[in-house]
Amino acid sequence: MEKEDIIFENIGNDYPTLESLAKNLGFELTASNIDQIKSVVAKEITEDIVYRRTKQKEIKVDEKYANYDANLGVFLAPEWTLEYTLALSVLAPLLIESIQEIRYKSPYTGKRKDSYDRLIARLKDDTDCKKGIAYDIFKPLNNKIVSKAEVAQLLAIKINKIYNSEKKEEWRKKILEDQYLRYLTNAIKHCSRITEFAGEDANE
Repeated sequence: MEKEDIIFENIGNDYPTLESLAKNLGFELTASNIDQIKSVVAKEITEDIVYRRTKQKEIKVDEKYANYDANLGVFLAPEWTLEYTLALSVLAPLLIESIQEIRYKSPYTGKRKDSYDRLIARLKDDTDCKKGIAYDIFKPLNNKIVSKAEVAQLLAIKINKIYNSEKKEEWRKKILEDQYLRYLTNAIKHCSRITEFAGEDANE
């Protein structure tokens, strides 16, 4: 089982890596105890785990600010993390480009170009598992191979270029209709006190 495909649990608390679990509990990982510890505390990441952790975060934030007279809205990524959710959305091709261009100095040559082309082709394949594709897109970010901040900056630049192009309305429509991006657009509406976007119902 791949390290990035599992999480580690200790008395109901989840940890993204075995190292983080060891640090929290104050013990040292050694070549002799890693496999034994994994066999006890490792578990596969499932949709149920992602859903449960999302709901726990939502409840925790609600409870924290319940006694404040604040214009609070809780908008959490519906699928694990922001980056993973973006990888499931219509912005996935732009995210792939951003990761590719941050990761490599010559991103579209040789085997790197082949790898990029295969990932883009999988997005168009209706028979492929969408969440499997999203995870493969997200993996370089999750494994800290590339900087989330740098990828985010480049993705923002690419989105801004579209905003200033003739494709603006086409992409605007796709983004507002995307179920995975809805929490982000609703968060923007909430913070901006915008009730609708050009006739779009804020609650849709």
